[in-house]
Amino acid sequence: MRDKLGFMFYPKDWWTSDTFFDLDPEERYIFLECMFLMYQNGGYLTLTKVQIERRLLTQIKPNIWEKLTQLYTKSDLGYTLESVKKRRTKADTSRENGKLGGRPKQTQEPTETNLKNPPSETKVNKTKVKKEEGKPYRKFAHLSISISDFEKLKKNYSKEQIDTVLDSIENFAKNKKYKSLHLTALNWLKSNDVRTVDKDPLAHLKSDNGSGKLDPDKVMKAHFAELNGLKEEFPHDPNY
Repeated sequence: MRDKLGFMFYPKDWWTSDTFFDLDPEERYIFLECMFLMYQNGGYLTLTKVQIERRLLTQIKPNIWEKLTQLYTKSDLGYTLESVKKRRTKADTSRENGKLGGRPKQTQEPTETNLKNPPSETKVNKTKVKKEEGKPYRKFAHLSISISDFEKLKKNYSKEQIDTVLDSIENFAKNKKYKSLHLTALNWLKSNDVRTVDKDPLAHLKSDNGSGKLDPDKVMKAHFAELNGLKEEFPHDPNY
């Protein structure tokens, strides 16, 4: 039996995923290479940015590395992706079953005895928590953000800041171009490098007349700057 582990890759799924549309060609290449390294190393990316640059024979811009690592889940073992962990778990289980002679026999239909011993309360509670996290916190048009993703944003931003940004995205005329409400909200929040509840994440987009309303021209300018991978706050930074 071969020691190397392969995995199924569906180009069509990749081309239609939210991640694909949120990354430019250079970022997509680095993202895929990091994903391949995860599969090769038990589902985790343990190499540093410098080590990956040496492996790929290219330099990775700091803003690209930060953007990509935010798409991963960080743990003590390194960066990983939920999709990679699921495929690795399934593949590893199949390999172990193969060593034992094949897939285990299917469980029998529930019997009267089994019905008298329902799942423990702990398992039921865990299932409820997962379902709650998957429910949408906010939904409009074709976009939605789950409670779980909302909680991720709350680690760095206040509820008021997040809700204000979500309102702005909903009222933005060209929001049909966005694929992921979570990533779009994160980019809008970061556009002013807001990390405390004392700052207004949309202050740079509001009108100068003191009305507190968004300035359409500033919004459009920030939108195109985002699409070009730029930031108004660092116009002379070569990394942008």
